[in-house]
Amino acid sequence: MKNSILCIFFIFLNLNIAAQELEINAKKIQYDNINKITIFEGNVESKDDNGNQIFSEYAKYNKVDEIIETVGPTKIITSKGYKILSSSIILDNKKRIILSDYKTEIEDTDGNKISVEMFNYSTVTNILFSKGNIEVFDINNNSYFF
Repeated sequence: MKNSILCIFFIFLNLNIAAQELEINAKKIQYDNINKITIFEGNVESKDDNGNQIFSEYAKYNKVDEIIETVGPTKIITSKGYKILSSSIILDNKKRIILSDYKTEIEDTDGNKISVEMFNYSTVTNILFSKGNIEVFDINNNSYFF
């Protein structure tokens, strides 16, 4: 009897971990039934269950794949307080990543600014990855190039 109760509890726990919700708001919301995509326009604000926030003027959401794609300028505020300004980002809620292949400006919580050519941010580990030219401008006006 103890084993079956433990098993039921364990299954319930796994279902809770798998339930990763997104909250999306906009002035205009339109559902494309053919492509199974929801289109958001005007002051689009989205938030994942970790507290990462995305702001843009246009976004598409594929509920089956749990992917939000913004078009144009996009601002992200991570759960750790980093401010990211980029363009046309993708939030993949299944893989738990936010990424962009466009030039991006990042400001950390101390006010240091980082300029990168692309980024990939894990919403699980809160680690930011980039490759290519990276410029760092610290709060003391020192510049570093990688």
